[in-house]
Amino acid sequence: MTSTTTASRTYEVVVHRETHTEGSWWVFDIPDLGAVGQATRLADVGSEARGIIAAWDEDGPAEDDVHVTVRL
Repeated sequence: MTSTTTASRTYEVVVHRETHTEGSWWVFDIPDLGAVGQATRLADVGSEARGIIAAWDEDGPAEDDVHVTVRL
């Protein structure tokens, strides 16, 4: 689970690993926005989530406002 704050608003980001014969991805959900995304590396989940949130909110969250917690 990830939390990110923008303009006094916190967004929860839930991330999990999916593995298929074609490859593996980190899939995440931003429930407050009804949005989903994916990244090939766990290290990229925060950045990808911030990009999606920024598309909804012009200012977007700061990098320090994203804390990634992996759901097993």
